[in-house]
Amino acid sequence: MDENFEEIANVSVPNVHILESQVGIDAQMNYIKLMVTTQKHPKTDAEIETVQQQLQNAKTTLLNKKRALVKLSKVDKVEVLRYLQHYAKDAHDDLRQFAQLAVFHNQLLIESAFLHEPQIVVSTGMGGKNGCLRYFVGLIPASRKPLSATQKSVIKKEFAYVLGEYDASIDGEIDFEGKFPKFMMLLPFKMHPATVLTKSIELCNELGEFLKDSAIVSNVKPFTDEEIEKIRKRMK
Repeated sequence: MDENFEEIANVSVPNVHILESQVGIDAQMNYIKLMVTTQKHPKTDAEIETVQQQLQNAKTTLLNKKRALVKLSKVDKVEVLRYLQHYAKDAHDDLRQFAQLAVFHNQLLIESAFLHEPQIVVSTGMGGKNGCLRYFVGLIPASRKPLSATQKSVIKKEFAYVLGEYDASIDGEIDFEGKFPKFMMLLPFKMHPATVLTKSIELCNELGEFLKDSAIVSNVKPFTDEEIEKIRKRMK
């Protein structure tokens, strides 16, 4: 386990907020840069309304709309949070992730003010759900032969069993199309993914050593078969 993971794992759960939306790392970094450079934010109702009008105006540039979202996310008012939530639901593709980040940071601001204590943010490219972090997993078969129906069934059964033991779960379905079985899993943020993956693979291999004892895991983005193959070759 790396030092950064151990540090976050020691944080008290009630103070931790996980960004649930799947927002790309680049979008998150751009949002943070705008938060730093956009110092002023609206304070009066009139100023808030002016920023909202800028956001709704079709003539406002994309950059200025992003700035407007950042400004509104810094306003400690429930009415503004509701506005941002409504806006995010129907936001255009080029603003959707920014709007989701604005909602998240505004919620954090309001809760911090209400509780009078600092809150900690955990955000990854894969997002999370119900206090868990989402991970992409790519399993590596031990041979080039396609997995049999029995082997696929074993993977589904054993991974569901082990994840259930740790209050974790598979998010969606396991994708057996292509060369590598792929799926999303949700883990409590204090848990290292190696814990469940190692045990799950060991149980699967009790019935025939058909999986490599290593896997591709990412909380940044999902990988294609081609990308997994490149990583697999580097692991040799």
